[in-house]
Amino acid sequence: MNMILQNLYLRENGICEKGTSALAEALAINTNLQNLDLRNNGICEKGASALSEALKTNMGLQNLDLCGK
Repeated sequence: MNMILQNLYLRENGICEKGTSALAEALAINTNLQNLDLRNNGICEKGASALSEALKTNMGLQNLDLCGK
């Protein structure tokens, strides 16, 4: 488990659905990450749903930015 990473900025990286699902899996068990910037990554309904499920168990994330396409 990550004990150091608190900020992750991945804006405009073309993450899309597959990458978002992988991030959601990590978020479900990583409670140290506080800020996640996913702006302009083409995240659609499936990816947003995966993130939503992960955040049900992750109480550490304080800021999640999903703005843009």
